Amino acid sequence: MTARIPAKRPPIMFVSPPKYVQGPGIIDDMHEYIGDLGTRVTLICDSFVWNNFGARVTKSCNAGGIELNRFEFSGQASIGQVEKALASAQQADSNVIIGMGGGKACDVAKAVGARMRCKWVTLATIASTDAPTSSLSVLYKDNGDFHSYELHGKNPDLVLVDTEAVARAPARFLASGMADAVATKFESAMCAIAGSHTILGARPSSAGLALGALAWDNCRKYGLSALKAVEAHAVTPAVELIVETNTFHSGVGFESGGFSGAHSVHNGITHLTESHVAMHGEIVNFGILVQLTLEGRADADLDEFIEFSLPLGLPVTLEQIGLAGLTEDKLRIVSEAATAPGESIHWMPFKVDADMVAGAIIGTDAYVREYLKSRNNLSAPFRPQIR
Repeated sequence: MTARIPAKRPPIMFVSPPKYVQGPGIIDDMHEYIGDLGTRVTLICDSFVWNNFGARVTKSCNAGGIELNRFEFSGQASIGQVEKALASAQQADSNVIIGMGGGKACDVAKAVGARMRCKWVTLATIASTDAPTSSLSVLYKDNGDFHSYELHGKNPDLVLVDTEAVARAPARFLASGMADAVATKFESAMCAIAGSHTILGARPSSAGLALGALAWDNCRKYGLSALKAVEAHAVTPAVELIVETNTFHSGVGFESGGFSGAHSVHNGITHLTESHVAMHGEIVNFGILVQLTLEGRADADLDEFIEFSLPLGLPVTLEQIGLAGLTEDKLRIVSEAATAPGESIHWMPFKVDADMVAGAIIGTDAYVREYLKSRNNLSAPFRPQIR
Protein backbone atom coordinates (compact mmCIF):
# COMPACT_ATOMS: atom_id res chain seq x y z
CA MET A 1 0.00 0.00 0.00
CA THR A 2 1.34 3.41 -0.96
CA ALA A 3 1.71 5.78 1.95
CA ARG A 4 -0.55 8.84 1.79
CA ILE A 5 1.46 12.00 1.29
CA PRO A 6 -0.06 14.90 3.25
CA ALA A 7 -0.96 18.04 1.33
CA LYS A 8 1.72 20.69 1.49
CA ARG A 9 0.79 23.53 3.81
CA PRO A 10 1.35 27.10 2.63
CA PRO A 11 4.15 28.98 4.35
CA ILE A 12 3.80 31.49 7.14
CA MET A 13 4.52 34.95 5.75
CA PHE A 14 5.22 38.33 7.34
CA VAL A 15 5.54 41.37 5.06
CA SER A 16 6.11 45.07 5.68
CA PRO A 17 7.55 48.18 4.04
CA PRO A 18 11.36 48.39 4.25
CA LYS A 19 11.17 51.83 5.87
CA TYR A 20 8.47 53.61 7.89
CA VAL A 21 9.05 57.22 9.01
CA GLN A 22 6.53 59.14 11.14
CA GLY A 23 6.67 62.51 12.85
CA PRO A 24 5.58 66.18 12.75
CA GLY A 25 6.86 68.14 9.76
CA ILE A 26 7.94 65.11 7.70
CA ILE A 27 6.65 66.85 4.57
CA ASP A 28 9.39 69.48 4.87
CA ASP A 29 12.06 66.78 5.01
CA MET A 30 10.63 64.38 2.45
CA HIS A 31 13.51 64.90 0.01
CA GLU A 32 15.92 63.44 2.57
CA TYR A 33 14.11 60.11 2.36
CA ILE A 34 13.00 60.09 -1.29
CA GLY A 35 16.27 61.12 -2.90
CA ASP A 36 17.77 57.64 -2.56
CA LEU A 37 14.89 56.14 -4.55
CA GLY A 38 14.92 58.45 -7.59
CA THR A 39 14.87 62.06 -8.74
CA ARG A 40 11.86 62.20 -11.10
CA VAL A 41 8.67 62.12 -9.06
CA THR A 42 5.00 62.01 -9.94
CA LEU A 43 2.94 63.13 -6.95
CA ILE A 44 -0.68 61.93 -6.85
CA CYS A 45 -2.88 64.05 -4.62
CA ASP A 46 -6.18 65.91 -4.73
CA SER A 47 -6.55 69.67 -4.98
CA PHE A 48 -7.26 70.06 -1.26
CA VAL A 49 -4.02 68.34 -0.26
CA TRP A 50 -2.05 70.30 -2.86
CA ASN A 51 -3.52 73.62 -1.75
CA ASN A 52 -2.54 72.88 1.84
CA PHE A 53 0.86 71.28 1.35
CA GLY A 54 1.93 71.90 -2.25
CA ALA A 55 4.27 74.80 -1.48
CA ARG A 56 6.08 72.75 1.15
CA VAL A 57 6.34 69.73 -1.15
CA THR A 58 7.74 71.90 -3.94
CA LYS A 59 10.27 73.51 -1.60
CA SER A 60 11.45 70.13 -0.33
CA CYS A 61 11.76 68.68 -3.83
CA ASN A 62 13.74 71.72 -4.96
CA ALA A 63 16.06 71.32 -1.98
CA GLY A 64 16.73 67.71 -2.99
CA GLY A 65 17.08 68.33 -6.74
CA ILE A 66 13.93 66.32 -7.42
CA GLU A 67 11.85 66.92 -10.57
CA LEU A 68 8.20 67.11 -9.58
CA ASN A 69 5.22 66.20 -11.77
CA ARG A 70 1.79 66.49 -10.14
CA PHE A 71 -1.29 64.48 -11.08
CA GLU A 72 -4.51 65.94 -9.69
CA PHE A 73 -6.37 63.06 -8.12
CA SER A 74 -10.19 63.09 -8.19
CA GLY A 75 -10.53 61.56 -4.74
CA GLN A 76 -11.73 58.14 -5.88
CA ALA A 77 -9.40 55.13 -6.11
CA SER A 78 -10.91 53.92 -9.36
CA ILE A 79 -9.56 52.08 -12.36
CA GLY A 80 -10.12 55.25 -14.40
CA GLN A 81 -7.98 57.32 -12.05
CA VAL A 82 -5.21 54.71 -12.15
CA GLU A 83 -5.12 54.85 -15.95
CA LYS A 84 -5.01 58.65 -16.06
CA ALA A 85 -2.32 58.89 -13.38
CA LEU A 86 -0.29 56.23 -15.19
CA ALA A 87 -0.39 58.23 -18.43
CA SER A 88 0.78 61.35 -16.58
CA ALA A 89 3.66 59.52 -14.88
CA GLN A 90 4.77 57.87 -18.12
CA GLN A 91 4.77 61.17 -19.96
CA ALA A 92 6.97 62.67 -17.21
CA ASP A 93 9.27 59.61 -17.29
CA SER A 94 8.99 59.37 -13.51
CA ASN A 95 10.98 56.82 -11.53
CA VAL A 96 9.21 57.42 -8.21
CA ILE A 97 5.44 57.56 -7.65
CA ILE A 98 4.13 59.20 -4.48
CA GLY A 99 0.57 58.97 -3.19
CA MET A 100 -0.07 61.85 -0.80
CA GLY A 101 -3.13 62.35 1.37
CA GLY A 102 -5.40 59.51 2.46
CA GLY A 103 -5.73 55.85 1.65
CA LYS A 104 -7.28 56.25 -1.78
CA ALA A 105 -4.48 58.44 -3.12
CA CYS A 106 -2.02 55.89 -1.73
CA ASP A 107 -3.88 53.02 -3.41
CA VAL A 108 -3.78 54.76 -6.79
CA ALA A 109 -0.07 55.48 -6.39
CA LYS A 110 0.66 51.84 -5.57
CA ALA A 111 -1.26 50.67 -8.62
CA VAL A 112 0.59 53.13 -10.87
CA GLY A 113 3.98 52.26 -9.39
CA ALA A 114 3.35 48.56 -9.89
CA ARG A 115 2.41 49.09 -13.54
CA MET A 116 5.54 51.17 -14.16
CA ARG A 117 7.78 48.76 -12.21
CA CYS A 118 9.38 51.68 -10.40
CA LYS A 119 9.65 52.80 -6.78
CA TRP A 120 6.54 53.94 -4.98
CA VAL A 121 6.06 55.94 -1.81
CA THR A 122 3.06 56.77 0.37
CA LEU A 123 2.91 60.08 2.25
CA ALA A 124 -0.03 60.12 4.64
CA THR A 125 -1.55 63.38 5.85
CA ILE A 126 -4.47 61.63 7.58
CA ALA A 127 -4.61 58.36 9.52
CA SER A 128 -7.99 57.06 8.42
CA THR A 129 -6.93 53.70 6.92
CA ASP A 130 -4.01 51.28 6.87
CA ALA A 131 -3.53 51.66 3.11
CA PRO A 132 -0.15 53.49 3.28
CA THR A 133 1.79 50.38 4.35
CA SER A 134 0.07 47.59 2.44
CA SER A 135 1.04 45.82 -0.78
CA LEU A 136 -2.45 45.99 -2.26
CA SER A 137 -4.81 48.56 -3.67
CA VAL A 138 -8.52 48.60 -2.90
CA LEU A 139 -10.04 49.81 -6.15
CA TYR A 140 -13.54 51.08 -6.80
CA LYS A 141 -15.69 51.81 -9.81
CA ASP A 142 -15.95 55.47 -10.75
CA ASN A 143 -19.38 55.60 -9.06
CA GLY A 144 -17.90 54.50 -5.72
CA ASP A 145 -18.94 50.83 -5.74
CA PHE A 146 -16.26 48.37 -4.62
CA HIS A 147 -14.44 46.84 -7.62
CA SER A 148 -11.51 44.66 -6.55
CA TYR A 149 -8.40 44.09 -4.48
CA GLU A 150 -5.27 44.43 -6.60
CA LEU A 151 -2.18 42.67 -5.23
CA HIS A 152 1.18 44.16 -6.20
CA GLY A 153 3.66 41.65 -4.80
CA LYS A 154 5.57 44.22 -2.74
CA ASN A 155 4.94 46.88 -0.15
CA PRO A 156 5.69 50.57 -0.68
CA ASP A 157 9.41 51.28 -0.78
CA LEU A 158 8.90 54.05 1.76
CA VAL A 159 6.06 55.14 4.03
CA LEU A 160 6.03 58.71 5.36
CA VAL A 161 3.45 60.00 7.85
CA ASP A 162 3.30 63.64 8.91
CA THR A 163 1.63 63.66 12.33
CA GLU A 164 1.34 67.45 12.34
CA ALA A 165 -0.79 67.20 9.21
CA VAL A 166 -2.82 64.40 10.79
CA ALA A 167 -3.49 66.55 13.85
CA ARG A 168 -4.77 69.40 11.68
CA ALA A 169 -7.20 67.17 9.77
CA PRO A 170 -10.76 66.55 11.01
CA ALA A 171 -10.72 64.18 13.98
CA ARG A 172 -13.30 62.01 12.22
CA PHE A 173 -10.49 60.65 10.02
CA LEU A 174 -8.52 59.46 13.05
CA ALA A 175 -11.60 57.78 14.54
CA SER A 176 -12.33 56.03 11.25
CA GLY A 177 -8.74 54.81 11.15
CA MET A 178 -9.10 53.33 14.62
CA ALA A 179 -12.10 51.29 13.48
CA ASP A 180 -10.11 49.97 10.53
CA ALA A 181 -7.25 49.16 12.91
CA VAL A 182 -9.23 47.28 15.55
CA ALA A 183 -10.90 45.21 12.82
CA THR A 184 -7.47 43.63 12.35
CA LYS A 185 -7.74 41.96 15.74
CA PHE A 186 -11.18 40.46 15.19
CA GLU A 187 -10.69 39.44 11.57
CA SER A 188 -7.21 37.95 11.89
CA ALA A 189 -8.33 35.93 14.92
CA MET A 190 -11.00 34.25 12.79
CA CYS A 191 -8.45 33.49 10.08
CA ALA A 192 -6.16 31.86 12.62
CA ILE A 193 -8.97 29.74 14.09
CA ALA A 194 -10.07 28.64 10.64
CA GLY A 195 -6.56 27.92 9.41
CA SER A 196 -7.39 30.23 6.51
CA HIS A 197 -4.95 32.03 4.28
CA THR A 198 -4.11 35.72 4.43
CA ILE A 199 -4.64 37.83 1.34
CA LEU A 200 -1.07 36.85 0.38
CA GLY A 201 -2.03 33.17 0.20
CA ALA A 202 0.02 32.37 3.30
CA ARG A 203 -0.78 31.22 6.81
CA PRO A 204 -1.17 33.99 9.41
CA SER A 205 2.05 34.81 11.24
CA SER A 206 2.11 35.11 15.02
CA ALA A 207 3.64 38.59 14.57
CA GLY A 208 0.71 39.65 12.37
CA LEU A 209 -1.79 38.36 14.93
CA ALA A 210 0.09 40.15 17.72
CA LEU A 211 -0.07 43.44 15.81
CA GLY A 212 -3.83 43.03 15.45
CA ALA A 213 -4.19 42.45 19.19
CA LEU A 214 -1.91 45.45 19.85
CA ALA A 215 -4.11 47.67 17.67
CA TRP A 216 -7.19 46.78 19.74
CA ASP A 217 -5.30 47.32 23.00
CA ASN A 218 -3.84 50.67 21.95
CA CYS A 219 -7.14 52.05 20.67
CA ARG A 220 -8.99 51.07 23.84
CA LYS A 221 -6.33 52.62 26.08
CA TYR A 222 -5.31 55.74 24.16
CA GLY A 223 -7.89 56.28 21.42
CA LEU A 224 -10.10 58.83 23.14
CA SER A 225 -7.23 60.98 24.44
CA ALA A 226 -5.66 60.95 20.97
CA LEU A 227 -8.98 61.94 19.42
CA LYS A 228 -9.44 64.86 21.80
CA ALA A 229 -5.89 66.06 21.13
CA VAL A 230 -6.54 66.02 17.38
CA GLU A 231 -9.76 67.94 17.91
CA ALA A 232 -7.52 70.61 19.46
CA HIS A 233 -4.96 70.17 16.60
CA ALA A 234 -2.28 69.00 19.02
CA VAL A 235 0.35 66.29 18.58
CA THR A 236 0.76 64.29 21.78
CA PRO A 237 2.37 60.91 22.57
CA ALA A 238 -1.13 59.38 22.38
CA VAL A 239 -1.63 60.86 18.91
CA GLU A 240 1.72 59.49 17.74
CA LEU A 241 0.83 56.04 19.08
CA ILE A 242 -2.63 55.94 17.50
CA VAL A 243 -1.33 57.20 14.16
CA GLU A 244 1.28 54.43 14.20
CA THR A 245 -1.47 51.97 15.21
CA ASN A 246 -3.86 53.04 12.46
CA THR A 247 -1.19 53.07 9.80
CA PHE A 248 1.58 50.59 10.59
CA HIS A 249 0.25 48.08 13.14
CA SER A 250 -3.03 47.71 11.28
CA GLY A 251 -1.55 47.63 7.78
CA VAL A 252 1.16 45.09 8.50
CA GLY A 253 -1.19 43.20 10.84
CA PHE A 254 -3.93 42.56 8.31
CA GLU A 255 -1.54 41.50 5.56
CA SER A 256 0.45 39.18 7.82
CA GLY A 257 -2.42 38.07 10.06
CA GLY A 258 -5.44 37.99 7.76
CA PHE A 259 -8.87 39.55 7.53
CA SER A 260 -12.34 38.05 7.18
CA GLY A 261 -15.92 39.14 7.84
CA ALA A 262 -16.02 42.85 8.67
CA HIS A 263 -14.37 43.99 5.44
CA SER A 264 -16.64 41.80 3.33
CA VAL A 265 -19.66 43.40 5.00
CA HIS A 266 -18.09 46.77 4.18
CA ASN A 267 -17.64 45.77 0.54
CA GLY A 268 -21.26 44.71 0.31
CA ILE A 269 -22.57 47.89 1.91
CA THR A 270 -20.63 50.13 -0.49
CA HIS A 271 -22.81 48.80 -3.32
CA LEU A 272 -25.54 51.09 -1.94
CA THR A 273 -24.86 54.72 -2.83
CA GLU A 274 -26.59 55.87 0.36
CA SER A 275 -23.65 54.48 2.33
CA HIS A 276 -21.15 56.74 0.56
CA VAL A 277 -21.77 59.41 3.23
CA ALA A 278 -19.76 57.16 5.59
CA MET A 279 -16.02 56.63 5.56
CA HIS A 280 -14.32 53.27 4.98
CA GLY A 281 -13.51 52.69 8.65
CA GLU A 282 -16.97 53.80 9.77
CA ILE A 283 -18.62 51.12 7.63
CA VAL A 284 -16.03 48.59 8.78
CA ASN A 285 -16.97 49.46 12.38
CA PHE A 286 -20.54 48.36 11.77
CA GLY A 287 -19.12 45.36 9.91
CA ILE A 288 -17.22 44.28 13.04
CA LEU A 289 -20.49 44.15 14.97
CA VAL A 290 -22.06 42.09 12.18
CA GLN A 291 -19.09 39.72 12.26
CA LEU A 292 -19.43 39.32 16.04
CA THR A 293 -23.10 38.46 15.53
CA LEU A 294 -22.19 35.88 12.88
CA GLU A 295 -19.70 34.35 15.31
CA GLY A 296 -22.48 33.93 17.87
CA ARG A 297 -20.72 36.13 20.41
CA ALA A 298 -22.36 36.84 23.76
CA ASP A 299 -24.27 40.06 24.27
CA ALA A 300 -21.50 41.27 26.58
CA ASP A 301 -19.02 41.13 23.69
CA LEU A 302 -21.31 43.24 21.52
CA ASP A 303 -21.83 45.64 24.41
CA GLU A 304 -18.08 46.02 24.90
CA PHE A 305 -17.57 46.96 21.27
CA ILE A 306 -20.51 49.38 21.28
CA GLU A 307 -19.08 51.09 24.35
CA PHE A 308 -15.70 51.36 22.67
CA SER A 309 -17.32 52.93 19.58
CA LEU A 310 -19.61 55.53 21.10
CA PRO A 311 -17.08 57.96 22.65
CA LEU A 312 -15.16 57.91 19.36
CA GLY A 313 -18.27 58.83 17.39
CA LEU A 314 -18.10 55.60 15.39
CA PRO A 315 -21.37 54.32 13.85
CA VAL A 316 -23.02 51.24 15.31
CA THR A 317 -26.37 51.22 13.45
CA LEU A 318 -27.53 51.15 9.84
CA GLU A 319 -28.97 54.64 10.18
CA GLN A 320 -25.58 56.03 11.19
CA ILE A 321 -24.00 54.79 7.93
CA GLY A 322 -26.79 56.20 5.78
CA LEU A 323 -28.95 53.07 5.54
CA ALA A 324 -32.04 53.92 7.57
CA GLY A 325 -35.07 52.02 6.32
CA LEU A 326 -33.02 49.41 4.45
CA THR A 327 -35.38 47.55 2.10
CA GLU A 328 -35.39 43.80 1.51
CA ASP A 329 -34.14 44.26 -2.04
CA LYS A 330 -31.22 46.45 -0.97
CA LEU A 331 -30.38 44.11 1.89
CA ARG A 332 -30.14 41.32 -0.68
CA ILE A 333 -27.73 43.40 -2.78
CA VAL A 334 -25.49 43.91 0.25
CA SER A 335 -25.57 40.32 1.49
CA GLU A 336 -24.92 38.79 -1.92
CA ALA A 337 -22.03 41.18 -2.62
CA ALA A 338 -20.55 40.47 0.82
CA THR A 339 -20.54 36.73 0.10
CA ALA A 340 -19.46 36.85 -3.54
CA PRO A 341 -16.78 34.31 -4.55
CA GLY A 342 -13.35 35.47 -3.41
CA GLU A 343 -14.64 37.64 -0.58
CA SER A 344 -12.71 37.38 2.68
CA ILE A 345 -15.83 36.39 4.63
CA HIS A 346 -15.20 32.88 3.32
CA TRP A 347 -12.03 32.82 5.46
CA MET A 348 -14.21 32.57 8.58
CA PRO A 349 -14.05 29.23 10.43
CA PHE A 350 -17.53 28.25 9.22
CA LYS A 351 -19.50 28.50 6.00
CA VAL A 352 -21.23 31.86 5.51
CA ASP A 353 -23.95 32.55 2.93
CA ALA A 354 -26.00 35.58 1.91
CA ASP A 355 -28.97 34.66 4.11
CA MET A 356 -26.73 34.49 7.18
CA VAL A 357 -25.23 37.91 6.43
CA ALA A 358 -28.65 39.45 5.82
CA GLY A 359 -29.92 38.08 9.12
CA ALA A 360 -26.83 39.24 10.98
CA ILE A 361 -27.12 42.78 9.58
CA ILE A 362 -30.77 43.14 10.61
CA GLY A 363 -30.24 41.39 13.94
CA THR A 364 -27.20 43.51 14.79
CA ASP A 365 -28.98 46.75 13.97
CA ALA A 366 -32.04 45.75 16.04
CA TYR A 367 -29.89 44.75 19.02
CA VAL A 368 -27.81 47.93 18.98
CA ARG A 369 -30.85 50.18 18.67
CA GLU A 370 -32.43 48.50 21.69
CA TYR A 371 -29.15 48.76 23.61
CA LEU A 372 -28.89 52.47 22.85
CA LYS A 373 -32.49 53.05 23.87
CA SER A 374 -31.85 51.43 27.26
CA ARG A 375 -28.55 53.25 27.60
CA ASN A 376 -30.09 56.64 26.89
CA ASN A 377 -32.84 56.01 29.40
CA LEU A 378 -30.06 55.90 31.99
CA SER A 379 -28.94 59.37 30.86
CA ALA A 380 -25.62 58.07 29.54
CA PRO A 381 -23.82 60.09 26.86
CA PHE A 382 -24.59 59.06 23.31
CA ARG A 383 -22.40 59.28 20.22
CA PRO A 384 -20.82 62.73 20.60
CA GLN A 385 -20.27 64.69 17.42
CA ILE A 386 -16.67 64.83 16.27
CA ARG A 387 -15.29 67.97 14.71
